Amino acid sequence: MTPPPAGPSDPAASADGSAAPGIAAPLLDVRSLSYRYPGAEADALAGLDLAVSAGEFVAVVGANGSGKSTLARLLGGLERPAGASLALACGHDLLTEDGRMAARRDVGVLFQNPENQLVAECVEDDVAFGLENLAWAPADMRRSLDGLAALTREILREDPLSGHLFVYFNRRRDRAKILFWDRSGLCLYYKRLERGTFRLSAFEDPNSPHAEIESAELSLILEGIDLANAKRRARFAPRRIA
Repeated sequence: MTPPPAGPSDPAASADGSAAPGIAAPLLDVRSLSYRYPGAEADALAGLDLAVSAGEFVAVVGANGSGKSTLARLLGGLERPAGASLALACGHDLLTEDGRMAARRDVGVLFQNPENQLVAECVEDDVAFGLENLAWAPADMRRSLDGLAALTREILREDPLSGHLFVYFNRRRDRAKILFWDRSGLCLYYKRLERGTFRLSAFEDPNSPHAEIESAELSLILEGIDLANAKRRARFAPRRIA
């Protein structure tokens, strides 16, 4: 987990949960945390207090159904707490949508069963899977309509129903998926190259996880044209009258 910024310092914590001067804030700090699954008659967690600092190793033990996995999902920002007076994970407020989204980047959840954790055949691809889903790298090609629509909303912060074409490439750049809305439903176009790769160097920006291109440029990319050295010729453009 990524440590949060050190808070102000005094041996005691302040009433709002911030660290005292000279003392680093806990990586995990929750007070009166509660959660109830939809349709359940009782809370899975109720009144939980927990503080874990950097360098600590803490084991949470209990019988099946005692709430261990629920706690891990809450701390990882995967579930929304039903209530808490304070809920911070790596400095992110788990009581807000933005805080939970940010926590997912800094808090890792390791599942008990390997088949529920591993998504690739080698370590490199498995590690890259998480980065790809943060739009730091090409998209995972196993995602279907709903998965890519969620990726568009949560990571790109765009509306998949807007009519734009949202194009995702895999890590090897030999597969592409295009998600778009055609006024009656979501559509997915999928192309796999039998040889060669898509060339995207003309549009890649190390400071941005995505790029905006014209439909004509997309057509050329899908046809295998490298636009890195292409030049756009001047064309007539009508003058706008104020």
